[in-house]
Amino acid sequence: MEDDSISTGARRTELPNEVIHIIIDQLQDEESYLKMCSLVSKQFVSRAQKHLFCTIELLFPQRFTHHPARALLDIFDINPSLARHVENLDIVDYFEGVWDSRRQEYHKMVDEILPRLFRHFLCLRSFSLVGAPALTRSVTSTDRKHLHDLSPHLMSALFQMFRSNKVTDIALESITNFPMDHLASTCPHLQRLSLESLDSFSSLDTAVLYGNLVEIQTQAANRGLQALKFDDGSALAAQKLCEGASRPGSCLTLAHLQSLVLHGHSESMREAAAQIIVDAASFLEEFHWDHNFHVVFADFHSTPIDLGVTMNLRVLRWAGVHAGDEQPDHLYWIYESLSGIQEHNRLEEIVIVLFCHLSDIQESEWGESADWAASFDSLLASPKFGFLRRVVIFVDFSNIEDRDPLPTEEYVRIDKCLEDRLPLLRERGVLSIDWIVSDGSEGGLAIAERMLDHQEE
Repeated sequence: MEDDSISTGARRTELPNEVIHIIIDQLQDEESYLKMCSLVSKQFVSRAQKHLFCTIELLFPQRFTHHPARALLDIFDINPSLARHVENLDIVDYFEGVWDSRRQEYHKMVDEILPRLFRHFLCLRSFSLVGAPALTRSVTSTDRKHLHDLSPHLMSALFQMFRSNKVTDIALESITNFPMDHLASTCPHLQRLSLESLDSFSSLDTAVLYGNLVEIQTQAANRGLQALKFDDGSALAAQKLCEGASRPGSCLTLAHLQSLVLHGHSESMREAAAQIIVDAASFLEEFHWDHNFHVVFADFHSTPIDLGVTMNLRVLRWAGVHAGDEQPDHLYWIYESLSGIQEHNRLEEIVIVLFCHLSDIQESEWGESADWAASFDSLLASPKFGFLRRVVIFVDFSNIEDRDPLPTEEYVRIDKCLEDRLPLLRERGVLSIDWIVSDGSEGGLAIAERMLDHQEE
């Protein structure tokens, strides 16, 4: 019997690597398409894996029974080359321990999985670790005090990972007793650092907590940290960072810091920020301060923060509460800061977000700010601020007590009253005043910055 199969004679075509890269790179944000491409042809596998493994997020359930990183570790143990694609590692809601479902309590237990996983990474660029701050139930009082500490074993592995990679971005949140001074001796390539809720009310001496497992190794110094963000709950951590950076042999310096972002108003946070500003006075270009980020109606305090020492400030952004029946100390502080830099600045942008009660502003029509506005307007319209390209003021009416918002026309009228008090800036064409109404779940400065970014697109 004859073979009736048909041979097409078709040849397998190999696409040039350049074409493959273009195709896959266009799909880099489409995870499902990348997975499908890697199944279509072996030619697509390598490039697709590059994007699929570029960013890894490990999300820990509140009461997990199996380690969320176990499966990923198994993959890298079988195929270690895949780990070279990982550039960004985010660990969210982390707790080093286990949940006892029978006793309904958390137990501290040394993590053996993450240290093994960390050893696979050699191309990491950014790292974030967010603890699980809602955890409170534990077996012993010691556990309760130190639920958010990391074990010496895990901390040692983490710092070894930092030493083995050129990490430029680190974000730490809700991890207590973190040895920030060691960070200054371990990450010579660090450029951006974000700290949130790191301070501990039950701190332990580093030598007691970590012993000799966290080894300090001298690294070659780099140009220095470029951007730092910290809040009320990380003031002590920021101070430790400064102490570590100032020690001999530190591979990190704050002297070249270009951007400083503050969330909160505590005295310890202001003291840490003031020292950092002095150290970075010649290089600091951007200063952002959301004064009432954690406590909405806290009184304004600025001492000892002094922006007058800066030499190259380009951007000043501030947000906080404004009362229509009180002297605006916060606005006078902004004016004094600007007066202090008028002889040495490259100021391009000022953003002010004022959290207001509607009734206060309706009644006062910004009368409480009349003297400030006249001085502010005259100062910024002078030739000494020749680089200034925009002054943006957002009036934040996000007050949860006001269930019935005013008509849009009333918001516009209130904004117009403030604009009329700044005629020189308006005539110069750099003034913009807008209003915000939200549910209060997000800070006014964050909303304002998002609106500004949208306007620039």
